[in-house]
Amino acid sequence: MANTKEDVLEKSFIDCIALWEQLNRIAVCFREDSSVHGPAALSDAFTALQAANSNHHQQARETITKASAGPESWRVPLELLQWLDRGENPDLFLLRLLYDAVDLERIGAAKQKELKSFRAALCAFDRLRAAKEVTTPQQASSTTEPTHEQA
Repeated sequence: MANTKEDVLEKSFIDCIALWEQLNRIAVCFREDSSVHGPAALSDAFTALQAANSNHHQQARETITKASAGPESWRVPLELLQWLDRGENPDLFLLRLLYDAVDLERIGAAKQKELKSFRAALCAFDRLRAAKEVTTPQQASSTTEPTHEQA
């Protein structure tokens, strides 16, 4: 059943793409020759594209609503199911997840702090190298410039 809904959505999406391509072709032809039929064809194609697009969005919303409404669409982590099978308290599982998240946040903050200090060191190194390059080309240009006698 889910495959047929996905197939319907995919077909409506393909129809939208085909109508968009048709609209694009009509727009190109309209630009190339401003015929009498150009504006009407462009308007009709644009209206058809809008209708197909709204139909596609409506079908997608209905599919998402139906999929999220039933318990068959709920996802339960495997570890939680294992905890429940062992007869353990599910609150402890959630508490452990919370502690893991807090630990990861602390690790992330520490990594971010180290990254900032590394970037600061890199910027300092770049400034030092740039200052060195500013003085080096001046010295190099004074020694490598050909004189009028050499030219």
